[in-house]
Amino acid sequence: MAVTFGGNYLLERARDRRAGRQARDSTIADLLSTSVELVLAVNVIRAAYQYRTNNRARLMIAAAVLRDLPNLDSWKDLTDRDVQRTILRTTVGLARDRDAETRTTAADYAGMVTPQTSRFFAAVTAVTMGPDKKIADAARQLGAAGGALLEAAGARKRKHERVRSRFERELGKFRTAADRR
Repeated sequence: MAVTFGGNYLLERARDRRAGRQARDSTIADLLSTSVELVLAVNVIRAAYQYRTNNRARLMIAAAVLRDLPNLDSWKDLTDRDVQRTILRTTVGLARDRDAETRTTAADYAGMVTPQTSRFFAAVTAVTMGPDKKIADAARQLGAAGGALLEAAGARKRKHERVRSRFERELGKFRTAADRR
């Protein structure tokens, strides 16, 4: 009887350890996959909106104003109500277009990046709560680099590349720490 209880206890303990390892491996795999998905989502957003630079926006505003501006013979023509209406109509239309672009950008970001962000940080949290300190430290560093990547999503190309390379370095360190266990 004692042998049966002891044998069952050892079997249950071995199953629990195996299930714990499988859960940890699954969490690590999830963090690795969400890290790649996060980088891809940020890159897709950057690629979709790379043509929207400040210089391009200024050029479009100047072109629209010059297009709609009537011929002015003197400064007094600027006080004419029709000229003022035309200028106002153009600027209001440009503001509406800019608002629509901003809404589209926010919707795209919310649809593509936000789900990846929540999955990424949930996986980081799950890994950092695990028993292995080296993997947890590497996951914390990866989480910090992921936050910086999200902050630099709309930054200039040079800064974004620097932050993305830091994220990729931290991802490599995490992979190394996970492979060593």
